[in-house]
Amino acid sequence: ENLKEVTIEEGVKTIAYQAFYGCKSIKSLAIPASVETLAGNENTFSGEGSFEGCNALASLKIGAQTIGRGAFKGCGTLKEVTIEKGVKTIKDEAFSGCRMITKITVPNSVTQLGANAFGSCAALSDVIWLASADCDVNSHAFESIAKPATLHVRLGEKAKIESNGKTWWHPFTIVEDGVADISTVESTLLATVRVVANPMHNTLTLEGTSSAVRVEVYSMAGTMVQTYTPHSEPRIEIAADRWPSGVYMVRMVAQDGARVMQVVKR
Repeated sequence: ENLKEVTIEEGVKTIAYQAFYGCKSIKSLAIPASVETLAGNENTFSGEGSFEGCNALASLKIGAQTIGRGAFKGCGTLKEVTIEKGVKTIKDEAFSGCRMITKITVPNSVTQLGANAFGSCAALSDVIWLASADCDVNSHAFESIAKPATLHVRLGEKAKIESNGKTWWHPFTIVEDGVADISTVESTLLATVRVVANPMHNTLTLEGTSSAVRVEVYSMAGTMVQTYTPHSEPRIEIAADRWPSGVYMVRMVAQDGARVMQVVKR
């Protein structure tokens, strides 16, 4: 119960079920992508998960390929959860009862969500959905979440989700607001692009953009704010006077990949 800090080194492949069960003093945790499995007890309905009952855990960054059954079940203070690209399976009750989580992003690597994976996450009101519309999602994966709740999907995905015969999305209002996974192959053609003024005010100005074929601007929540189609211009000016003050990600696309830069609007 007195264990406060846990360092899981890159190279660890498996964390056994019950490994840190009931460690009530751990406050933050990072699980590297080398971890293939956070094991859960697959033989009983209420088997203890790897970190189940870690009641002081407030932030989590996880890259494990499989998040096992009940892995973080009942972590009542867990609020900040980053599910990294590379996670493939989130099993039954993995985050069940994590009542302070308000928002999660499901990356495009996820192929399966089990029953009550986020069940009884009573404050969960926003889910950014980057996974496939045909992802294998149990119909009760989001049982008893906040009301109302919004599922943010990419453009063109709403109809696919609603028409594939699955019902897991019923707790949500589905909104197509341009959310996107902006991780990418780094472009060498755009290596010299620079932001002329950062922080900026009413105009986003980029130089060195001759090779760019598309510019996308995203909020830090992953919502697309604006797009621009260049025509081989070495300098681009994009009106930003209607953007709220804050931090934005600018994604520039070229034939060999893309480049992402962070800008601040004052």
